[in-house]
Amino acid sequence: MTGHPFVYVFLRDDGARKVGFSGNPKKRAKHLRIGVGELVLERTWQLENAREVEGITHRLLKRHRHSRASGVETYNLGLDEICAAVEAAIAEAKRPGAIKKYRAPEPLPPLPLPPFEQWMADLQAWQLLRLRRYDEIAEKLGRRMTRAEQREWMAAGGMADHPAPQMPERKANA
Repeated sequence: MTGHPFVYVFLRDDGARKVGFSGNPKKRAKHLRIGVGELVLERTWQLENAREVEGITHRLLKRHRHSRASGVETYNLGLDEICAAVEAAIAEAKRPGAIKKYRAPEPLPPLPLPPFEQWMADLQAWQLLRLRRYDEIAEKLGRRMTRAEQREWMAAGGMADHPAPQMPERKANA
């Protein structure tokens, strides 16, 4: 791959897509693969202004960004939606103001979290609900509940309608 750099779209093994630019997308995939799993090169555009088009594309897709702990920004969108954003960015780079015709797609549902992280999110939501209920009781009592009263309230079924989420089973190491 020689000449102008490329804007590329990679599909990750978790279903998220990465948009970027590189002089050699295949080599870039090998570099990015470290820490993010397998990458499949889905689409490329060879452009003189690839860096500018990539920046505009990221701006267009900003609200769909799905950041990961690896630090690689990805998007939870289908290939057609990302290609439409890149095409709009190409038009915008050629003729500033062309972007007005681009309409951002509706986001796909969020990618599922790994079991432990989902449990942590559910647990935090449950704890906030429990604290709100403590506050409601405190308003009725005119004072905050003591820890002993909180334990007694929990033991009496205070959160029976919303039981605490259970920690997922750990997988045995092979």
